[in-house]
Amino acid sequence: MWESSWRKRTKKRQGRAANANAVVGQRGIGVPALLTLFLLAVWLLLRRRAREDAPLAPLAPGEEEGAERVMTDLPSSFKSHEGEEEYMAAYEAALRLWPVAYEPMDIPGRYGRTHLVATGPKDAPPLVLLHMYFANLTMWVANIADLSRDYRVYAIDVIGQPNKSLPNQPLKSREDYVAWLSELLGALDIESTNLVGASFGGWLTLNYALGAPERVNKIALLSPAGGLIPLVKQFYLRGLPMGFFTRRFLVDWFIRWTTYEENLRDSNTRLIYLGCMADQMYLGLKHFRVQAGAGPDVFSDEELRSMQVPTLLLIGQQEVLYDPEAALERARRLIPNFEGGLVPQASHEMTISQHEIVDGRVLEFLKASSLHPQSS
Repeated sequence: MWESSWRKRTKKRQGRAANANAVVGQRGIGVPALLTLFLLAVWLLLRRRAREDAPLAPLAPGEEEGAERVMTDLPSSFKSHEGEEEYMAAYEAALRLWPVAYEPMDIPGRYGRTHLVATGPKDAPPLVLLHMYFANLTMWVANIADLSRDYRVYAIDVIGQPNKSLPNQPLKSREDYVAWLSELLGALDIESTNLVGASFGGWLTLNYALGAPERVNKIALLSPAGGLIPLVKQFYLRGLPMGFFTRRFLVDWFIRWTTYEENLRDSNTRLIYLGCMADQMYLGLKHFRVQAGAGPDVFSDEELRSMQVPTLLLIGQQEVLYDPEAALERARRLIPNFEGGLVPQASHEMTISQHEIVDGRVLEFLKASSLHPQSS
């Protein structure tokens, strides 16, 4: 029933997306490119100003300056109550596809209240999942059954993104993200963990392994956005207009660009990536107050050479956000304890369209006692 209703909604969207592609093809990219670059400059200026001017939440009565900030009553990050309800309805619709039992948790801390769901045997080794940019923990619906079979999985709503977590203050730097995740792991009584991140979550994972290697056993980077090589200009040309002119056809146009064409016919990919995640991205862009934050910048050669944590890198062979072979080559050349490969017939939707391959490689890597570089 869910897939049937989704098909009806997407017929109109596909028509709009086709019209948008036709317009782009007729006009070329000269004027749109100049306009987008101008908007990019404005966005970067506003982001820099927001970082400098963003205030901390006021001190509670009796709280000393510099003390750990733990908030229990936080305002919504959505622009309106109606907008928040619309977004949360899409969130819950996706969560209903979660195939295994789970335990929701809300963990307070100095950066706000972080929402997560825990799945899998309580006495199993911990595994933390970090999701894509402008997404939430429901993106792991295709992977969670495999990953939670032998691990206690904590799928996190990254704070500062449109989801159920409530920020108290912006995470302005790479160090802030490390401090936020370290505090969260401490609250969960996790001394060290395996860490898996997709897209922006891959950048967060790499950043955390560099900043707090003593808290990490192994990491798996799945189509990481940033960190290894810069994103292509097309990412900004296609992505930035959505932030300034939030229209559903622009979101669909962007999502389809990041999807390997043959996988557009796969029902699972259409349901989760082009359906649930596109719904959430559109409603997040429309209703969520975006916070200026760090990343996803490229880590230096020196930083990558200093990596102490065993690392797995998987990228779709048809990835469009950056050159997948160049990213794999740089990681293999610089990261000491490394293995990785390209996943065929996949672009940025790899964790969904090729979830069986991805899950198998991740679990094999996590359970292995030693690493042997691969290039499959």
